Amino acid sequence: MSTTTPIRDIEEWSSPERRIGDQELLPIPNEIYLEIISNIHDRKCLGHLALTCRFFAVVAIPKMFRSISIYTRLGSSLTAAWMPAKLLSVIQANSDARAVSVLEYVQQCSVVLNKLPSTSASALRFCEDILLKCPNTRELTVSNRISPNLFQNISQLSKLSSLKLHIGGTPHCVQAADIASCASSLRLESLELHLPFSGCEKAERRIRIEDFVSLAGTPHLRKLVTNSWQLISGLASQESLPPLEVLTIQKVEDLSVAYNLISRIPTLVDLELTRVRWPGGVKRTPSLSSLEEEEAMAQESSSSSSELVFSLSPLPNLRHIVLPHHIASLFSGPHSLHCIELRRDLNDGDDSDEMHQTNNHPVQLSSSDRLLFDIPCADTVSLELTSPSVKPEESFHGKMKLWYPKLQNLNFQLMFSTDNEEEYREKMEDTFKTFLDSWGPLETLRNLRFDFVPDYNSPYKGVSDVQDDWFRNLAHKLGLESYFSNLASVEFAGVKFV
Repeated sequence: MSTTTPIRDIEEWSSPERRIGDQELLPIPNEIYLEIISNIHDRKCLGHLALTCRFFAVVAIPKMFRSISIYTRLGSSLTAAWMPAKLLSVIQANSDARAVSVLEYVQQCSVVLNKLPSTSASALRFCEDILLKCPNTRELTVSNRISPNLFQNISQLSKLSSLKLHIGGTPHCVQAADIASCASSLRLESLELHLPFSGCEKAERRIRIEDFVSLAGTPHLRKLVTNSWQLISGLASQESLPPLEVLTIQKVEDLSVAYNLISRIPTLVDLELTRVRWPGGVKRTPSLSSLEEEEAMAQESSSSSSELVFSLSPLPNLRHIVLPHHIASLFSGPHSLHCIELRRDLNDGDDSDEMHQTNNHPVQLSSSDRLLFDIPCADTVSLELTSPSVKPEESFHGKMKLWYPKLQNLNFQLMFSTDNEEEYREKMEDTFKTFLDSWGPLETLRNLRFDFVPDYNSPYKGVSDVQDDWFRNLAHKLGLESYFSNLASVEFAGVKFV
């Protein structure tokens, strides 16, 4: 019967001896060795280092196996990222206790369970049971196949603080009791639950997402990310909520329900909403593709939108918010936001006419965007917007320094649809002139960036064909520095100018 000698802790080691021939050299303190090795991340190099001496093995081996990823593949076999195939085979056969013991160093584990036609039940079971050999796992990601045995094993990971579930395919029947037991056994601080965007509603019905509410409602949870509206609805119906600091909802079918949940979490620091359905009974801001329609409906839209406003005042700790631009008119202060990001909403290809604003036309800023211009954003230092343009009938010149007295970082995500390079440059120049007139003067601005979102429907792709010196000359001609006297850097289409 073979026995294994456990590797000693670092604290038990004296500094390794150093010699040249028979001459003994002064020892190097262990702290210096540890600092050097902390900057080595290549696993092959760490493997060579582990073979040098036992002290280096004590340091290198835990780093080598801190993170592993195991997944099934065609041919009834397993693959492990960052682990030699021979070592995986030995661990699977459970034939060497020392080899199995390296799994005790695992802190980040990813298990991808692909139910392929040739995948054996034993391979799938091994992927589930390997969790029991990784008792120190703190972060776990499971993709595709969710089973009762898997949840029972997850419940045994007493140090687990972060759980990511990417549910796909046909899940096995997981009982509510298994999930509840998992929730009560763990001290989760972070939970991510992702369903496939295609057929999301069918997946929710198959796996009873409401049973996962117990996981999302654990009292120590600080971060929640999900694209399941059913999970969010279930959480909103709970009497007590976890003290979340980060909340990302990747599908919002009812903004009022989402707000009622959000407003009950005063600990929130970071909030992100995407794929947001426009509230029923509220007039949508007209599409910018038709100026006549916009002018005809402006008054009606303004009066209708004013009936629904979501105040951020119940969220005193909120510092970062990410929203689709088309709902900026529905949120208002007061707030203490440091960073505001308004983006084009994602299009999931289903119910898009009702659920999403058209992305093919640039969004224009307006004083009706309450989140941006309702009251001065006294604490905001960073803005990321989809366009610097403002509505023709409005003028922002000289006002930005009043609305954003501390603004330092400004980023725009631009999209142009043009037929040729000449038209492309004309649009860029017009946009830049509008930007200067609307946002200047602003002495606090330090960093300015213009990113370009590809318009795959546009005949001319632009950007890459525009030479660097073209923008330099344009900025000089229009007097960029006179508008923003304290600029430290400008980035245009990935090219940085200091």
